[in-house]
Amino acid sequence: MELRLPFSQEELKKQYRDLARHCHPDLNPGDPSAEERMKRLNEAAEILTGLDSRALSSYTGVRYEKKLGSTNLAVGDQDFSISFTMLVGELEASDWIRSAAFAGRTDDVFLASDSGNVVQVGPDGEALRVFHTGTTPRQIADTGDYLYFLTDTRLYVLRGESLHALVDIADSGSLIIAQTGIGLLEKNRFRWLSEDGTPVGTVLSRDPIRRVYWTPAGLIVESRLRRATISGQQSWWS
Repeated sequence: MELRLPFSQEELKKQYRDLARHCHPDLNPGDPSAEERMKRLNEAAEILTGLDSRALSSYTGVRYEKKLGSTNLAVGDQDFSISFTMLVGELEASDWIRSAAFAGRTDDVFLASDSGNVVQVGPDGEALRVFHTGTTPRQIADTGDYLYFLTDTRLYVLRGESLHALVDIADSGSLIIAQTGIGLLEKNRFRWLSEDGTPVGTVLSRDPIRRVYWTPAGLIVESRLRRATISGQQSWWS
């Protein structure tokens, strides 16, 4: 989609709309390659948003309008036409809050819904920002410098208004926040990353990993039967 990290949600939406105008078969009926180009555009957008292609129109702001009826009125010498329409779109749909977290350095709160919307709400109850992850985040963490959304398949790393990094997740991992970095604990793998999502190291285990913690001797990774000590790493786990 010709985007470079970091980019904001609005930049992604705008780029999708602009490219769709040149790719959509309905808007380019004389172009035999339009259908294939639109398919590739949707595949790229699915990777970046985590959404199914059928939900992309809602995410990018497309709304559907249905005309319910119309009538003509005559007032004096003037004729008027009045129509009644119904506006339907994702923004008008009901939703349920499934998870929440407090901001790191302010009194704001993040509310995540079934549809994958994450709303940042200020102390006065006003919505400040809305993010969309496609599915409900299982974990939300805000350090003040970076904002993290963990879904079943991805970790989203945001800074300010921009998406800074995407990290693929397996086995519905857990996010662990350390002093100067983050950890991703999966069933048989533990990864530690810098706070901006850059990979630092990985530990693989034959048995499920039960616990990870830092000691003066190094990083301790434990399974039910074994314990590994990893020394020489940055002492950020505190």
